[in-house]
Amino acid sequence: MMGRITINLIKQIRQWDTPSKIALGAGFIGVALTMFLAATTPPETRTLAIVGVIGMIFVLQLITLWGNRGLVKPFTAAQRFYLAGDLEKARDVLAPVCEAAAADFQELTLLGNIYRQLGELEKSEALLQRALDKESEHFFPLYGFGLTLLARGDYWGAVKALRQALTYKDTPPVRFDYAHALYRAGDETALQQMQAVLPALQEPYRELMARYILYLSGQGAPPDADLIHKGIVFWQASAQRFAQTAYGQALAGDVQQILSLIEEA
Repeated sequence: MMGRITINLIKQIRQWDTPSKIALGAGFIGVALTMFLAATTPPETRTLAIVGVIGMIFVLQLITLWGNRGLVKPFTAAQRFYLAGDLEKARDVLAPVCEAAAADFQELTLLGNIYRQLGELEKSEALLQRALDKESEHFFPLYGFGLTLLARGDYWGAVKALRQALTYKDTPPVRFDYAHALYRAGDETALQQMQAVLPALQEPYRELMARYILYLSGQGAPPDADLIHKGIVFWQASAQRFAQTAYGQALAGDVQQILSLIEEA
């Protein structure tokens, strides 16, 4: 246990700035000197020397806290890049971590989602499957796995994963994605699901696809031009990102039909 703590501390120290390293070295020298004085000083002054040792140890703790002030765990750093939209940097930070068998399900899930958004679906599926092997009953890997299977064109696999994800977190976005997977799989219950979730959808791109699907099925009016302009960019990017799959190709056809609705209006 102590050996592992020491190794982790050494790894952290290597990432410190130079002034912090110098301060730590000086602190260790100070501890050594005060311990020497405590061992050799006369009994009447030994108490002061011991107090000095304790004080120097406290100073070492402060130096360690200061040296670690800028350190961020790879998962946290990757999250920040991911939320900022810098997927390549997020991938580069997290990929080395996930090469190890000890990577946890959160790290694997985040990298799997990153790879999906980069269009690397095989890597995404493999990582999310590893995450599920570690934590089979958690919403985030199940949801990510479902979205990746959908993008790959494995519609029934996506339906199964998203249905299971819904048992852990039932929200309008997840409900829409589940209905969307059902629709792509040709399941008749998709329209009922889509009709039910439509009023709760807040994202223009989800509302656009929901209204378009219902319109094609004769269960609603076509989406208006304003909604198309707001929501079409997402589906255009998705069609391009997944162009090598049946899903991406189906989206490309839908995008063309949706854009034609503006011309007809």
